[in-house]
Amino acid sequence: MAEPQKGIPYPIMEALLAELDAVSTKIRAYAIHCAAVPLEAADNDAWPANAGHPDLITVAEGATILGCSTDTAYRYSDKHGLGKEYPVGWRMSHKRIAAFRRQKSAK
Repeated sequence: MAEPQKGIPYPIMEALLAELDAVSTKIRAYAIHCAAVPLEAADNDAWPANAGHPDLITVAEGATILGCSTDTAYRYSDKHGLGKEYPVGWRMSHKRIAAFRRQKSAK
């Protein structure tokens, strides 16, 4: 098999790179959209329908952020509305945790 020559675009590679660029653009737009949700949105009852939403994290991850045990994080999830149970298990909201921490530090 001959060595590919530098600087000559291959049609298949060119098509794949164009597809990659299009997907990257969509991912960036989605990430920007998710980041643009104001923190005040944590006060409403709207939870993402999908447990894989970028705002949602596992209870273990939430416990690490909160600096507590997972048992305490589960209690906070229930008592303070920081988490919700999905079919795949409990998830905590990053935004709600941030709002909770701000509220706690303001006291």
